[in-house]
Amino acid sequence: MIFGSFLISKSNVNAALSVDYNFTGGQQVWTVPVGVTSVQIECWGAGISSNTAYGGYAKGTKVVTGGQTLYIYVGGSNGYNGGGSGINGSLNGGGATDVRISGTSLANRVIVAGGAGGLGGGDSFGYGGHGGGTSGGDGGASSTGGVATGGTQISGYQLGVGENGQADFFGGGGGSSYITGLTNATTTSGVRTGNGLVRITVATAIPGVFISSPSAAFTGTGLVTYTVTYDEYATTVSLRNQDIILNKSGTADGIVEVTNGITNTPTVTISDITGEGTLGISVAASRAWNTTPDYAPAAGPSATFTVDSTPPDVPIIDANPTTPTNMDVIVTITYPIDATIKEYKIGLGVWTSYTVALTITTNSTVYARCYDDAGNPSTQSSLSIVNINETGPVITPDITSRIKSESDISVEITVTADSGIDSWEYEWSEATTPTGSWTSGATDTQTLTQTANGTWYLHVRATDNEANEVTERYGIYKKGAVQVSEGYTEGTEKQDRKSFRYYIGKDNNGINKIMLVAGNHGGSVAQTFGKDDVIDLDNKFKDEIFYIDRDGKIQQY
Repeated sequence: MIFGSFLISKSNVNAALSVDYNFTGGQQVWTVPVGVTSVQIECWGAGISSNTAYGGYAKGTKVVTGGQTLYIYVGGSNGYNGGGSGINGSLNGGGATDVRISGTSLANRVIVAGGAGGLGGGDSFGYGGHGGGTSGGDGGASSTGGVATGGTQISGYQLGVGENGQADFFGGGGGSSYITGLTNATTTSGVRTGNGLVRITVATAIPGVFISSPSAAFTGTGLVTYTVTYDEYATTVSLRNQDIILNKSGTADGIVEVTNGITNTPTVTISDITGEGTLGISVAASRAWNTTPDYAPAAGPSATFTVDSTPPDVPIIDANPTTPTNMDVIVTITYPIDATIKEYKIGLGVWTSYTVALTITTNSTVYARCYDDAGNPSTQSSLSIVNINETGPVITPDITSRIKSESDISVEITVTADSGIDSWEYEWSEATTPTGSWTSGATDTQTLTQTANGTWYLHVRATDNEANEVTERYGIYKKGAVQVSEGYTEGTEKQDRKSFRYYIGKDNNGINKIMLVAGNHGGSVAQTFGKDDVIDLDNKFKDEIFYIDRDGKIQQY
């Protein structure tokens, strides 16, 4: 036995409207889907394989109920299901095709398409009659003039059974169709060759109704919508606000509004949502119908959504380290468990999704916020990072250079830092870079003395409590007997001329000149200098620099 049915996707039959049953040589079964109220049944009786006699066709509408069973017998060209027998080796007639309800006996047939009659015997076979119609076709005449008459609704080979072929050479009459158990029924004789066929098509069905999932699973106060779908069997729809039941739990509540209520897909909007709990909808019955009319059933309760108006907790921002440092600070943000959107920003930057700890390289303020499933925002939190210090200590000498003098050189050094001084050291050297002979400073303010004659640089290196290190160079400082060279600017000597270089610039009258010049370092000739030390932004020579005059002597500009 073979079973069949339409695919069901809603509370009644889906959009698949028809199903075919072919010849199997046995009983087949179709179960009426829930909601189907009538079907159109089409049957084709079997012809015989020589294509000399054809099976009939019958069609009609039958009232059915959901869950009812239809038993299907498809006639075969081999004679299955009542085909007449051929004589002396000739071909059998075609079997009838029928559908039975409320049982499987011949008496339970509600529609039959007649099969073709069998062939006659002898040297010249008589053709069988066509099956179907209100009367089956007559068989072929014998040599003696005999004819087998086709069956009718009330006589002969009724209910589709074809007559056997006859021994005196004439063929059997075709079986009639049977359609008295149907409405809007018709039948035609002799249309089918080969095996029979049954086709069942849904004629009318109770309209089905389906409620979609909510447009949001969570909400605080925002709108949530449902789509109500009436299937293709609903020819008229009239869904109103009062036809929607709002299913509530807790203190949750809202206002229902239906739009597009006369279409097959109305929209139900829930607005002005308040409280805490869940909301969903149910749809009243009889708000859509077909032409019968059959009315759509009620639908629901739908899937619910959660109403949550409580904002999530404030994110917690932690920094490491919190003590003064010249390194980066790592910021970790802890969000509440119900946070689904987690964001941060640094200073005036844009809000960014938080996924990993933040590396802060300069002092700034970190902000954090979050949202829960319902879209409720948390209160914004913030943490100012103020412990990053990469500027280093400040070294301040009371004098940065000295012209040549016989007295000892004394320089008061003050060392300061926001985070405090860890250590500092100094070196007197006649070189412009330290040699590595450092002496530790004793206090943050200390006078350093050089008693030896020479041209000296003072190098100072300091480290603060955040490990920032600064090295500075001061000088030149000159100590020794002053030998005044006649015609030279005070404080200069012939040996200072080795530091001079040629530059092109404008004099005080705006005239371009090439001069041999040197920078002024604390009133002494600078041994190292650049263009910016001797030429200003207007490309003029700076006041108080040194130059070599026409006599080869050092003068101050």
